[in-house]
Amino acid sequence: MPTSIRKIHARERIFSKEQGCRSMPVFRNSIQIAVLLRKPGERKNIGQILNKIGYSPLILEDVEIDRHPFDLAIVDHYYAQKFQDRLIGLKQKAEIFLPIIVLLPRYASISAWLDSGYDEYIKFPVEIGNLRNRIRVLLALREKTALVTQRGGTMFEALVEQSLVGVYMFRGDRFLYVNEALARMFGYQVEDLMGKKGPMELTHSEDREKVRGEVEKRLQHKTDFSRYQFRGIRRDGTTIHCEVFGRRIEYMGEDVILGTLVDITPQKILEEELLRSAENWQRTFDAIGDAVSLLTPDRVLLHCNRAMARLLERPVQDLIGYRCCALVHGRDEPIPGCPFIQMVKSRSRASAELYLGDRCFMITVDPILKGSDLIGGVHIMADITKIKKAELVLKRHKSKLEEDVAERTRELRRIIDLMAGRELRMAELKRIIRKLQKQLIEAGLRPVVDDLIDWK
Repeated sequence: MPTSIRKIHARERIFSKEQGCRSMPVFRNSIQIAVLLRKPGERKNIGQILNKIGYSPLILEDVEIDRHPFDLAIVDHYYAQKFQDRLIGLKQKAEIFLPIIVLLPRYASISAWLDSGYDEYIKFPVEIGNLRNRIRVLLALREKTALVTQRGGTMFEALVEQSLVGVYMFRGDRFLYVNEALARMFGYQVEDLMGKKGPMELTHSEDREKVRGEVEKRLQHKTDFSRYQFRGIRRDGTTIHCEVFGRRIEYMGEDVILGTLVDITPQKILEEELLRSAENWQRTFDAIGDAVSLLTPDRVLLHCNRAMARLLERPVQDLIGYRCCALVHGRDEPIPGCPFIQMVKSRSRASAELYLGDRCFMITVDPILKGSDLIGGVHIMADITKIKKAELVLKRHKSKLEEDVAERTRELRRIIDLMAGRELRMAELKRIIRKLQKQLIEAGLRPVVDDLIDWK
């Protein structure tokens, strides 16, 4: 490896020991990941995710961001903006690469954060596999820079030349250095590029202005570091999607751009497929008329549909990270008889009726299980106000009908009683007539009619 390249890398120092960084290569069980999040629910959620994927979370307050050693930081957009100068300052003073991930709301723009010098982003709701993969990549880069710093140019040469990541350095419109991985991505040999071609010749025509602008920002000292994506053109004319991490450095008294390039074409294809699936899922989710939310086992809201947002009269992004009892009831603890608590205990569906103002809801909670482990719950609030009102009207009609039936029953009984009395009187009269007829016959007289009761 040329001495110049070793010197170039020696200049790439990002985080100093004085600022509390770990400068030695680290193993997974000793990695400290700083968590600087404003909302307690988000801090707890991210901490649990980090523990689950094998990392030690270091929960920081805002005054502690430069007082404790850590290998990677996760900050939300509030602190990333509030302490941007301090965080980026720590990176620029570092000995080795210190990655910082910005946690963003679902629909937030990302370009401004990456332009500011942050290394990565992730959006709510946080998907465990996605966060784990991003952390692994960033920590691998950090460990590589630590190894290079410790072992010098020989180790750097081995990492660069054997790396799957493209490494480049250029000045003006010509490459001063490219490794084999970068040349292979674009279908060239190293000697076809070094001193003969420049980055614009490998860039899709529609993205050249974008790439040129990013390069000029660094050369004009508007920013030292830049990360962006663009479309590249291979030697055979096919298009690939690339992501670059570039930095302005001084080389032989002149400003040059040193960076790495990754072929993210498979990732882009997968992202597009996932985006389509996510959009379809979101449309279906939002089409549900009932208020639906996804909760963690400790009742923190991870996501909800528009019906839930309308019910609580707040945007979806303002609901994420809070406990459902705080959002619905305005209290820190669950209400008595909370169906979510019943579901957690039974690991099966639980339900209850709940009145909010003059509206009545049927609350249904179903468990989300992974094997035998409870990993969350689906909370559904169905407005049954109309049903309850209909039930009340039906109950009133039933009561009125029962009263009418009772009255008619009493009247019928009176009629029956009257008829029964008449029959008794008729029977007595017949007995008397028969007695008189008998007396007439005994006296030798014959009755005019046999039965006076039947005579008309």
